[in-house]
Amino acid sequence: MSDEKAKRIAVIIPYNSPSTWRKLEGIMTFARLRPEWEIALVSYDSPAAVRRAVRKANPNGIICARLDEKTMAYVTSLSLPTVVAFHPDDTQAKPKGATYVISDGQLIGRAVARHARARGYRSFLCVGRFGAEWENERFTAFESEISKFGGRSERLSAPFSQDALQKALEALPPRSAVFAADDIVAVEILNLAHRKGLDVPQRFGVVGVSDFTALCENSHPPLTSLDQDFARGGYLAAQRLDTILKGGIVPKTSYYPPGKIHERDSLPQVSAHHSLATDLAMAFIARNVAQPIEVPDVVSAAGVSRRTLENLFRHELKSSVAGKIRQARIEHLAKEISRSDAPINEICLSCGWPHAAHAMRLFKKRFNSTMGEWRKAQL
Repeated sequence: MSDEKAKRIAVIIPYNSPSTWRKLEGIMTFARLRPEWEIALVSYDSPAAVRRAVRKANPNGIICARLDEKTMAYVTSLSLPTVVAFHPDDTQAKPKGATYVISDGQLIGRAVARHARARGYRSFLCVGRFGAEWENERFTAFESEISKFGGRSERLSAPFSQDALQKALEALPPRSAVFAADDIVAVEILNLAHRKGLDVPQRFGVVGVSDFTALCENSHPPLTSLDQDFARGGYLAAQRLDTILKGGIVPKTSYYPPGKIHERDSLPQVSAHHSLATDLAMAFIARNVAQPIEVPDVVSAAGVSRRTLENLFRHELKSSVAGKIRQARIEHLAKEISRSDAPINEICLSCGWPHAAHAMRLFKKRFNSTMGEWRKAQL
């Protein structure tokens, strides 16, 4: 391709940010659709390093994330089409004429509120990290949604001390949940709770935003989080820049919606009909139905003694803990059989039943049907 047709795009990103790497994924996905695009990655190391790299790239347009004031001032001085894939509240200098692509804070707040409500929570604490405008947008939308169903929500805005956070967590009533501004502050809350003996989710649930997998799946306990869909943001940023380079008109600010909530152990289902220990136990069974869990695992998740949990199950569920595990496994097996044409033995094994004959006997007792008959009836 001739130099006249090529479009050189400088993408300025901090390499130590997982959100910007996801945005880069979206940018590169779009770039594959534009053979004329040449992407020059500019590592945000220092203002001087950025200037050198941008001069070398000689770009036709720029996509950048959160930058310091000097670097943003330099970007402004270039007078090039620029798309900022970050909330303008977090840039001290705003390029004149730049286009912003921002995740929709109101949709984030409402989505988390609806999910927490559906999980049975009615009392909430919002905990910020920076005191930034995007935090306020999320929390305001969350609180508005919570108020619609008579829920109660308080806010702990940054900056705050660890003592203040601890006191706020200790004051939470039963069946409360904490809405953290992002996964970073959510993990800090989980760590503090663990150090101070405030067991999560036995004392309260926690939900974050961003769904940084490495953090969420390895926190204690694993963190429920809303995927912010940064890849979509990167794709939209590239799309907006492409339109500008072609002489088109784009909105000054474009918003993109979040993805789905990834459920993990920090925000289980609870209800007002059973004791909290029963709810936690049943939520643990539901989340791990395909795993080889045993009664002690469920007891640990419930946060009470085995004797207490067995008594609660007999009184509230008319079953033993082991009985509920078997029931959940059989029902999970029935779902898998109805939507898969794999051999029955293979499905039994994948669902945690190493001995298919035993599973078949329990299945027949539960559904008054063989697995083969059940599969035919579901077609």
